[in-house]
Amino acid sequence: MLLSSVNFISYFYYLASKMKRNIYNAQNIARYFAGELDKENQEIMDNEIGKDKNKKREMRDFSIVWEESEKLDVTDKIDVDGDWQKVRSRIGFHNRQKRIPVTGYFIRIAAILVVAVGLTVSYNLFFKKSLFESTQEYKVLADNEIKKVQLPDGSVVTLNKGSNLIYNANFNISNREVILEGEGYFEVEKNKSIPFKVYVSKSTIEVLGTRFNVKPSLKDITVSVDEGHVAFYETEMKNNKIELVENEQSSFNSERLTFESKIPVNHNIMAWRTNKLSFNGESLEIVFHTIADIFNKKLTLQVEFTETINPVVFQDQSITDIMNSIQLAVGKKFDYVINDEELIISEKEEYW
Repeated sequence: MLLSSVNFISYFYYLASKMKRNIYNAQNIARYFAGELDKENQEIMDNEIGKDKNKKREMRDFSIVWEESEKLDVTDKIDVDGDWQKVRSRIGFHNRQKRIPVTGYFIRIAAILVVAVGLTVSYNLFFKKSLFESTQEYKVLADNEIKKVQLPDGSVVTLNKGSNLIYNANFNISNREVILEGEGYFEVEKNKSIPFKVYVSKSTIEVLGTRFNVKPSLKDITVSVDEGHVAFYETEMKNNKIELVENEQSSFNSERLTFESKIPVNHNIMAWRTNKLSFNGESLEIVFHTIADIFNKKLTLQVEFTETINPVVFQDQSITDIMNSIQLAVGKKFDYVINDEELIISEKEEYW
């Protein structure tokens, strides 16, 4: 965790109190490099340095520290969740950072103070780790299998194959924010004081406690609500939003930045988790697209269909079993091939 301004100032004065009260002390060395030493004391300091080889060597070392500490000018923008903001920027989130009121030159003076009292170890551990590096943690959960993840607030996320979930170390302390890369089903515990937010592409899904599915495609992010209430909005423009409740679904186009009208939830969209597919009067073309999508296949249609399918439910069946059942249901009017990447539908020359 980055150093708080209160602790920083306390540490600064602690160091100052440890110094010998003479002209060649930490405070004056810091003022010397900052150009804030009055003319009389600067002349005395130059004189002492000039006649003492050890002091001259020390000042060369301090000079290096001073120049290196110039790189800390970003500390005017320190944010305890700074790295989290950087990660969120990948998905279109660029909100203003919270700042700690510490000036860059003050940090540089403090760096000199630490080294001036000989606390080399403290400098390396205290300053370099706290200021040059971030200690913010992230949890990245990705797998080649469907995986359930319980978050620190008790919420459960089921990730589809190849999907990632990212959250920072302050989750359930100062935020309940996650980044979704891929598809996930969320069962969110209620917490009115800390809203739960899911960032995906250029959109945000915000809830207090509910159950919903998030499915991104090449251009669209589709949210399907099983229970509760969801605010679904463009991350950069919160007023561009749609409200969804139980059994409602909508998609956000990340190129046009527009939302589709609400429709009833298509529960087939969640078949990757439920292993349940149901059709009732859809065209065969839609049926094949759905099957290919659920089983992560590229669909190649070599024939046009006008037929629709009678009500049917498939539970815990393989893609081969499902395709055989549909083939029989429509009188074997097509052939199909399934390989590792594709579902290929071709016309059958002879019907029976």
